[in-house]
Amino acid sequence: MALSDAIQAHVKKESNLCAVGLLIEKLSEGDKKTLLDAIASGVSTHALVLALRQEGYRTSDNNFNTHRQGNCKCPTK
Repeated sequence: MALSDAIQAHVKKESNLCAVGLLIEKLSEGDKKTLLDAIASGVSTHALVLALRQEGYRTSDNNFNTHRQGNCKCPTK
């Protein structure tokens, strides 16, 4: 691998999704459905964040609150 390829592999790609949107995209179909259902049913942000952290995902209450309020950069929620 050329150095330019190695550097490019570590450069953050611009995305039209916020941190929560990106996290949702990374989940398996089953986990994605579970999370989206939990969000829609009103499970508290803090409960979601704690569960995701327990599963090894890095996220915060602030990220989720911003996403839930529609104040993030995701095109649709």
